[in-house]
Amino acid sequence: MKIISSRWSSTHPNTPPPPLHPPPSPRTAMRPISPSMRGTPWFEDGNILISSGDGESVFKLYTGLLMYSSAHFEERLNGLSGDTTEVIDNCEKIEMDKDDSTRDLSHFFQAMHCGITITSLDSLHDLTTITSILRLATKYGAHALRARAVAVLQVHFPSTLSAFNLKITSPTSPSPWLPDPIIVINIARETSSFMLLPSAMALLTNDTSASEVFGVCLHATSPPRVLRHELNMTDALKFGLMKQLHQDSIAILFKFMRGVAVGCYQPPDMSRRCTRTAPI
Repeated sequence: MKIISSRWSSTHPNTPPPPLHPPPSPRTAMRPISPSMRGTPWFEDGNILISSGDGESVFKLYTGLLMYSSAHFEERLNGLSGDTTEVIDNCEKIEMDKDDSTRDLSHFFQAMHCGITITSLDSLHDLTTITSILRLATKYGAHALRARAVAVLQVHFPSTLSAFNLKITSPTSPSPWLPDPIIVINIARETSSFMLLPSAMALLTNDTSASEVFGVCLHATSPPRVLRHELNMTDALKFGLMKQLHQDSIAILFKFMRGVAVGCYQPPDMSRRCTRTAPI
């Protein structure tokens, strides 16, 4: 330090010598992520930090697995610049889109790092998990995760007529939990998973009245059931047409049965005849 100071003072007499260790760059944050901000999953030996769009959580993950599973992350992580990217605890930090919530990202990253463990939709939590994975897997080009999420939904919303008939005729438990078709219709439309739409629309048409979907009370004595989710406008119009076709089909069936009944002949009288009229 004395040698450096003497040399610097001889060449720059009016300027103090530079420090041996320069201060950290403004892009480098020395304060680590607090435990309350750590999302799930969080791997201590991870090498990338990803902040949720709502700013509630930060995930510590592996760049290699992200790049292998998603075309979006492969392109984005390859394009990181050390001069512009914030660094926390020796890990570069990136932020997701504003509409990527902590809940959706948690389900998505857990499925990416640990796999999808759900094989059937047995609760609302299962449905929420699968729809979150499907939404973000479609958005970020994680094709393998998207295919597995669609396969789980197809257990309840099959894409073939034979599987659909088997689904609606198979016996179920006394009080089974059934996924809301409106949630599936909306996510199928959002992610272009059109193979889910026919069975979901059919189940909604058979089990839900038009007044419930459109929120119109036709009979004051029997108010409609309040639906927690709103059907998107595109499929709401299709639902109205399908509901009208469904009612017309029932009317045609009744007319056909009534017409057949008119043409029926009464069976012959098979009652026992009186013994007095019998020949002797």
